[in-house]
Amino acid sequence: MSKVAVVYWSGTGNTEAMANAVKSGAQATGAQVGFFKADEFHTDMVDSFDAIAFGCPAMGSEELEESEFEPFFSSVEGSLSGKQPNTIIYATSNRRHLIKENFSDRENDVNKGDTMQEQLSLSDRFGLTITFLNPDKKEYLDIVEKLACDRHFEEHGVDVDKLLFKADQWATRRGGRSPRGAKQFIDHVEGCIKRGKEW
Repeated sequence: MSKVAVVYWSGTGNTEAMANAVKSGAQATGAQVGFFKADEFHTDMVDSFDAIAFGCPAMGSEELEESEFEPFFSSVEGSLSGKQPNTIIYATSNRRHLIKENFSDRENDVNKGDTMQEQLSLSDRFGLTITFLNPDKKEYLDIVEKLACDRHFEEHGVDVDKLLFKADQWATRRGGRSPRGAKQFIDHVEGCIKRGKEW
């Protein structure tokens, strides 16, 4: 059985969702999968895995997120020399075209269409598209409840009915229901619990 590490840094939850999809795909092939946030994975762990998938948001022109992920990746990159064929980087972006392109780049180009197509985003080049649809009320509250369970809110005596009622109010005040909004609400509640404040 092969051992695969999925290592990611996520700012808004998109990359985490993609990392979970990669994890599920690897598990479906029978692999044993280690799932890590970037700050949980260290250089000395590299040799414990047969393959490693790294995930982070694409910032601008196909650049790694530079405040946290890039320093982390630089620290482990030297240890990957023997694993390069089994190492992949996944990137998420809200942009369709990851590489900046100016009209001046195409001046005097006989085949302008080819130039435009050459630098398309990951979704067009590799057929990878993850769509984030806004959930309905039931799905939104289900996400909230699962996130609360993951954070062990029951250990703090959090009333589920109150949590779901407040979560729906949160979504209404912030323009709609979304997985990102659910996570932000749970982060807010967790912060209040830690500070002993009413949420």
